[in-house]
Amino acid sequence: MAAGSPTVAHAPRNSVSSKSTAPGVTDNGDAGTLALTRNST
Repeated sequence: MAAGSPTVAHAPRNSVSSKSTAPGVTDNGDAGTLALTRNST
């Protein structure tokens, strides 16, 4: 969960949109967010 803490800041925006689109998208969205967050950091 520690890794999720910092992502939470960006996750809400993508999560909300992803969840609205489809449940499967959320899985991919999270993975993409994590990758982007790591690169951004």
